This record gives sequence, C-alpha cells and structure tokens, in this order.
Amino acid sequence: MAESGNRRPLSQLLRQRPVIVAMGAMVIGQAVMVMLMIITSLHMKGHHHELTDISLVISSHTFGMFAFSVLSGRLADRWGRRPVILIGATTLVLACLTTPLSPEVLPLAVSLFFLG
Repeated sequence: MAESGNRRPLSQLLRQRPVIVAMGAMVIGQAVMVMLMIITSLHMKGHHHELTDISLVISSHTFGMFAFSVLSGRLADRWGRRPVILIGATTLVLACLTTPLSPEVLPLAVSLFFLG
C-alpha cells in the first residue's frame, strides 16, 4: 500500500508538462488510430472486399496493438518517454501515409499492423 505522503492531487499532476505531453500524445494517437481504422474498413468495402478480408486487416491492427506492448514499455523505461513517444508518432504517420497507397489486402494489413 502506498504511503499517503507520496501522493499528489490529480490537479497538481495535470499541470505538469510531461503529463500534458503524454496525455496529448495518447489522445491524438487514439483519435488518429480510430479514424484510420474506420476509414480503412469503409475503403475496403467500397473496393468490394469480402468481410473476411476486412476482418483480417482489422485483426492485423489488433495484433499490432499488443505485439510490441511489453517491448515498448521496456524501451520507455530504458530510453525515456519522449523518444518512445516520438517513435510511436513517426510509426503512426508512416501508417497513415502508406494505408491509402493500395486497396489490396496485404499492404493494408501491414499498414494497419504498424498503426497498432
């Protein structure tokens, strides 16, 4: 059990720059991810892909979300939060740029894997 002397009120935490940056990165990343996932499934439906193909692409995204979670946590501890946030943001941008390049299943699955 944590000692009450080490606790800080939420209002104090929310005024700290590292907390604001981390929360901002998380919110923006989540919003971009959700929008790209929705657009990709609609894009695939518009290109007459079967539901199984759409499901495969979305599943590759889900796998990508969890495949490196342990590694990214350890890297954040080792390298610091800022470099890992920048790597994540760069990967997110690359996924956003590569997703619309092809309507084929494999490129979409790879792009959405990296989006995860």
